[in-house]
Amino acid sequence: MGAIKCQGCGRTTNTATCDMFRHADRKPRKCWIAFEGNTYVKGCGWDEAPSHIPEQYARRIGTESSVPVPHPDSPDIATDEIGYLDRKSSEGPIDAWRQTMVTEHQRPELTMEEVRQAVEVFEDALMMRLGEHGYGAFSSIHEVLGVVDEEHGEMKDAVRDNDLDQVAQELLDIAVPAVFGYACIKAKKIHQPKKKKK
Repeated sequence: MGAIKCQGCGRTTNTATCDMFRHADRKPRKCWIAFEGNTYVKGCGWDEAPSHIPEQYARRIGTESSVPVPHPDSPDIATDEIGYLDRKSSEGPIDAWRQTMVTEHQRPELTMEEVRQAVEVFEDALMMRLGEHGYGAFSSIHEVLGVVDEEHGEMKDAVRDNDLDQVAQELLDIAVPAVFGYACIKAKKIHQPKKKKK
């Protein structure tokens, strides 16, 4: 998740906790989570955040991130044309942040355009699935597991064959039922089993 500056409040947020994907220019107007220094705080759009944001971040509000967070006004940071924070320097806290986010400096980084293209391909695959099978929810979490597990097995076969194109296809085939299953659960339109006591 890359650091990004919220245009609504000017604070640092990240690509997973703002509304950037709702806008064609990928510039966030509201953030759901922001950082003041290294501390998690409620963003300017907290009250309008998707339901999973409060669920995932409520306990973190007021606590410090384990990863140093670049500040938008840092001289080592420059905001590019879509609002992303480019790391100009690899010294001090910026280096620590980068090393945590990217295990090896030699690891190539994707551009936002490449990620966006992948999301578009996924959306096409999801729409195709809905066109073929309809919007009927999975009946149970066991059905979700069965479908995802089957696709995972096919991906393992593709990996063993070193077939990169097939691996990519199988990743899509895993993602589609996984996200659809997530939607079924969050919409509470799937059988809700009782949690087992530990």
